[in-house]
Amino acid sequence: MKTTCRIIAFLAAAALAAAAGAKESTEKLYCIMNYTITRSNAEIDLNGVQITRSEKETSYSVSGSADVGVWIHPGANTITVTVRPIEKKAESAFTPSVEISLATAREGQMSNEGKQFLSLSLPEKEADGSAATMTSPLVKQKTFTPSYIPPSVLWDKIKPVTLDKASREKIIQLVKDYHAAFVRKDAGALSSFLLFASTDMARIMHRPEEEIKNKLKETLREMVAEKGFAMEPLNEVALVLKPVVDGRIICVCDRNGENPVRTKKTPDGGVMSFPVYVSLIDGKWIIVR
Repeated sequence: MKTTCRIIAFLAAAALAAAAGAKESTEKLYCIMNYTITRSNAEIDLNGVQITRSEKETSYSVSGSADVGVWIHPGANTITVTVRPIEKKAESAFTPSVEISLATAREGQMSNEGKQFLSLSLPEKEADGSAATMTSPLVKQKTFTPSYIPPSVLWDKIKPVTLDKASREKIIQLVKDYHAAFVRKDAGALSSFLLFASTDMARIMHRPEEEIKNKLKETLREMVAEKGFAMEPLNEVALVLKPVVDGRIICVCDRNGENPVRTKKTPDGGVMSFPVYVSLIDGKWIIVR
């Protein structure tokens, strides 16, 4: 079992619980993606960031929803669906397909109760063929300009960057330092690395920034103190730097596209992995998502 751990999401959930019972505003909106991949070797990206993908272990089928507000920015946004050939399988009652919708939901609504503003289905037409018989990858994109932009300060602070040698060295050093803080179980250092990302998440989730700041170090301290918490060594030579969101954010992953900062197997057999997305702000590379 592998778990992607977005620490700031934990904090947002804690803030949400703390605010339960308070009078809610209908202006508190969230951008939700609902998706269903059926019998298709497919990957769904938003602005270059992978939201989900199907796996062989689950018969190339997956469905769910994701809060994608952290990746929605002013101007043109793009959803990309990539469907790749799969080995021939036994006949199935399910027709290979991909269904995606984007909606804005008010706080308290279920993921399927929001106001839909975009949908994408594959195959779109008969000429697209079936994922069960395709022999080459199929890529479909849909661009949209949202009327609602989640409240984030990030987009005004960043611009496209060139990944030259110096930038690569600084980003890799940042990842090494971040990983080392996990190894030391240094909650103070980790909270410094995640301060911008956590406070910006608070804005997007319509939560008081100070509330998140106050919970950050405590949440990290509790996490690293859990029994069996230990980090896998960082494979520096396998790090891949991938520009996303029009080249304004750099996703750091390994050669398999997985999060490079991750724990060893926990007592229950799981692995926690930590996404790393960095941007250049005021001349310094920091973790922003």
